[in-house]
Amino acid sequence: MAQQRAHPVVRFLVALLIVVAVAAVAFFVGYLIGMRLAVLPVLPAAF
Repeated sequence: MAQQRAHPVVRFLVALLIVVAVAAVAFFVGYLIGMRLAVLPVLPAAF
């Protein structure tokens, strides 16, 4: 961030790493919610 001139490859790798990390977190959260809903079918009845 301090260096204005960064290599495009480095910038691309950092962006790719951020995208992969966000996708992994979103997939993990979705998986946990899916398992929670599959294990507890009475959860929608609470709403």
